[in-house]
Amino acid sequence: MKTNTNTLYAGFWVRSVAYLIDVFVLCLPLIAIMQLAGEGLVNIILSLLLWWIYNTFMLSSSWNATIGKKIIGIYVRNQDNETLSFKDASLRSLLSFISYTFFLPILMMFFTDKKQTFHDYYANSLVFDKVAMDKKRSSIGLKIIKVIGIFIILVILGGYIYIKGMILLLTYGVSS
Repeated sequence: MKTNTNTLYAGFWVRSVAYLIDVFVLCLPLIAIMQLAGEGLVNIILSLLLWWIYNTFMLSSSWNATIGKKIIGIYVRNQDNETLSFKDASLRSLLSFISYTFFLPILMMFFTDKKQTFHDYYANSLVFDKVAMDKKRSSIGLKIIKVIGIFIILVILGGYIYIKGMILLLTYGVSS
């Protein structure tokens, strides 16, 4: 790959906020799937299929990015800085299920020079931070992205803990 001294790879917070935007973009279709398919395995399969289609087609398009990545200013290309083939984008999307399910594969980015996660590494993809390379994202802009990312993660984590607590409370009741 031709290495540019200005090449900057997208970091954790920028990628996290882009991912969360994609989750919001897919919320309406996912809610529709849940309403139509109900609970159970069919719902899970249709949701995963939607995620795979969305990611694969967007990353192998001329955008080289999902809607969330495009908004944040990052894009995905292969090791030769070319648009991902449909096959490579598909592999990356399928492997991302493992990364997002177990989270630890995402942490790989902190230990690789090119900030590659599990799904990037095995699909031979790189995530570039175009806004940072063009010096259009200030340090304040990056701090805002971090704050937004931390806030959203805390809200999700807080909601998860609250729901689990309520389930435990309702399951075991309060002894009086």
